[in-house]
Amino acid sequence: TIISGSWDCTAKVWVNRKCTMTLTGHSFAVWAVAILPEVGIMVTASADKLIKLWKAGVSTHTLSGHTDAVRSLAVISSSEFLSAGNDASVRRWSTTGDCLGTYY
Repeated sequence: TIISGSWDCTAKVWVNRKCTMTLTGHSFAVWAVAILPEVGIMVTASADKLIKLWKAGVSTHTLSGHTDAVRSLAVISSSEFLSAGNDASVRRWSTTGDCLGTYY
């Protein structure tokens, strides 16, 4: 399974070279994507300053906190990930939607 972000404000999920799902909900380009396969969660980050968590194609959480575009995601465990944005911050998140720390 592969996930890709796009300028058209969507993310696409690919299985065996076929797009099986399109994730819609961001209002600007999707710059970063990640998958937490152990828990079946996909994460998208966007120029709209938001991060979205997805399960089975449904947005389960919308995370805010960045004050500029979110450019990068990094999975650190099956229950936590990091985001980095143009606001010069790195944020640590739980898959329940809680911000666990902000680093400048």
